[in-house]
Amino acid sequence: MNPIRAMLHRNALSRSAPRGRLLVVAGRGLGVVGLCVFFLALGIASIRTHGESLGEGVVAFGVAAGIGGAVAGFLTVVGAAFSALGRRHLAAGAEALMRRDERPPVLYLRPFTLDPVAGEVRVRQPFMSRGHTEEEEIVDAFAAIGPVIAIGRPGEELPPTGAARMYVSMADWQRVVLDLMARARLVVLGGAYGEGFLWELRHAVARVPPSALVLLIPFEPGPYEEFRRMAGPLFPRSLPDYPPLRARVQRQITGVVYFADDWTGYFLRLDATTDSRPAVVLGPLIAHVRGIVGD
Repeated sequence: MNPIRAMLHRNALSRSAPRGRLLVVAGRGLGVVGLCVFFLALGIASIRTHGESLGEGVVAFGVAAGIGGAVAGFLTVVGAAFSALGRRHLAAGAEALMRRDERPPVLYLRPFTLDPVAGEVRVRQPFMSRGHTEEEEIVDAFAAIGPVIAIGRPGEELPPTGAARMYVSMADWQRVVLDLMARARLVVLGGAYGEGFLWELRHAVARVPPSALVLLIPFEPGPYEEFRRMAGPLFPRSLPDYPPLRARVQRQITGVVYFADDWTGYFLRLDATTDSRPAVVLGPLIAHVRGIVGD
């Protein structure tokens, strides 16, 4: 068996659909148990404090709510991690996804070091949240344009949740990336500093229409300025400034940069406190891209 087939075979063997379904069900079950624990703690506190003075009742009720909330929160986080692991087992490969969805793909390129950052499970809502990763949230938004695919890290036992992975050899990855760029409806590049990223960016700028290129920005303002100094010369126009924002939520991917037809860049923050869900924040960008490339 050649090395590529062996790698694909090994990754296929690592996945288990029954195990994935079991983990997803277990994760949701833990969320339900957490919800029950919380309300049970409140109910017991209400019964035990019946007839006590107002001050003592408030204190006892607060303690019970705190303990119940802590246990419920722990179960929610563990359940979200179980669900995320289950979704990794159930994740479809890029080839299978493109057979099901024949639209031109959205190609997601990034350094593999960004995978653990974008793959951290985020619990947005208590108790019954299934826990999304930042990559899942962004992929859910861009899926309105086409099936989102990515090159997988060689040797990983399970694909991360989010973009559907395909696995290629180190000798072939550049040829595969150029072929996918030519077929893609949109190219999404995760910002980085390495030579691999610069090679991808150089070819994307040369081959992809400006309106079909998006940069994910995993930087705070200081590192972003360094990124602009390094990557800026590859663009016909300067990259946009990092827009100020006083109130924000904690995110690893803080924004996206997209381009008009003349390469004028626009920076869209993803970490605003009003509603930082990428599907909401990226709505105008998605509509912009769909209007240009056609639906």
